[in-house]
Amino acid sequence: MKVATIFASILYLTGLCFANVIYVPSDQPTIQAAVDIALEGDTILVAPGTYTGDGNRDIGFNGKNLVVKSENGPELTTIDCGSYEDHYYRAFILAENQDNTAVIDGFTITGAYSEGFGAGILVSASSPTIKNCIFEWILHDNHYGSAIGCDKGSDAVIYNCIFRSNFSISGAVACHNSSPRIINCLFERNDGQFAAGAIHLNANSNPHILKCVFYANQSDGDGGTIACYESNPIIESCTFIRNRANEGVGAVIFSELSNPVIHSSILAFSVEGDAIYGNADLECTNIFGNEGGDWVGNIADQDGLDGNMSVDPLFCSLADSNLYLDIMSPCLPDNNSCETLIGRFGAGCNVACGDINQDTEKNIQDVVLLVNYIFEDGEIPQPSINADVTCDDKINITDIVFLIDYIFREGSAPCDSDGDGIPDC
Repeated sequence: MKVATIFASILYLTGLCFANVIYVPSDQPTIQAAVDIALEGDTILVAPGTYTGDGNRDIGFNGKNLVVKSENGPELTTIDCGSYEDHYYRAFILAENQDNTAVIDGFTITGAYSEGFGAGILVSASSPTIKNCIFEWILHDNHYGSAIGCDKGSDAVIYNCIFRSNFSISGAVACHNSSPRIINCLFERNDGQFAAGAIHLNANSNPHILKCVFYANQSDGDGGTIACYESNPIIESCTFIRNRANEGVGAVIFSELSNPVIHSSILAFSVEGDAIYGNADLECTNIFGNEGGDWVGNIADQDGLDGNMSVDPLFCSLADSNLYLDIMSPCLPDNNSCETLIGRFGAGCNVACGDINQDTEKNIQDVVLLVNYIFEDGEIPQPSINADVTCDDKINITDIVFLIDYIFREGSAPCDSDGDGIPDC
């Protein structure tokens, strides 16, 4: 494929050809002002910056299905709700029967607080798509759902989001009679005062939780990571590491009047509690090294059945939070009876800058993966350091251009931006 053809494809993908686009702040001064004049199906593009104050918090879609998207991603675009003392603000409220075509895409959301359900984003009787967002330092000490609260039959899609250092009575994401799809998300160091550091499920909430990582979340009660009350989630291809239930049970999962289904996942090295308390159906799952016990209690008889095991996963480096697997890991498809990948990540102990798909070569396939991630909402390259070929701590179009130049025009090697033969990152 010629370089010109590749660049033409990139230009096409960056065209953002929407029927109606409203720009913030150039067309309208606030996000809410843009929403107010938008028509069904319009797109609102938000320029880089920090947005706060009236019009940039408690944002409602006015019953319309709209796309509200940052131009340059969550690292450069923040909604700071600015809550203080008795002044409580959310970022978004979607409660007017929106469907999956209502989209919130690419924001860091912080400074939110609410006395009611869902402090960062409230989703009630609606099913929007929330993707590529970072939720951090959101407080909610008297209700459920510090980051996102799903209520009244919400089937939201929550994709490619990071939930970090949030605090609530229960759960960074909380669901009441709702069954969202939670896909490719990271839950890290969230704190649940009552139960569930990461996800709280109640009243027939049955989400599909797929390809997520849960790292060092904690609860002062039961369910250090996920607490299920009368709910039956499907948990698949996830990795749970170093979670804890400080004064309760279920360092990873607490199940009461519930029966979660857990497939192809790793639950390891948790502290202050057994891995799972209560019922669960498990298949091709590795439970290992949890201080309060691994295959104990109601799940004891499933150890060794249906591909279940208790073996060291052989992570590349827990000290560096590298949750990829050594080539000898029992969780790799070639090394287990299920012949499937167990956990979120595959083999990846050797970092190779520019080799996005880890096939030991740097070629057009790596470019395609980058294009899909940046412009087509593809999955985050893992490990992400492989994709930062310009060493600027960002993954964007400059990495694509740099990699193309290297592959087709003998440009500098990935991670050697000055061309001196010495890696810069």
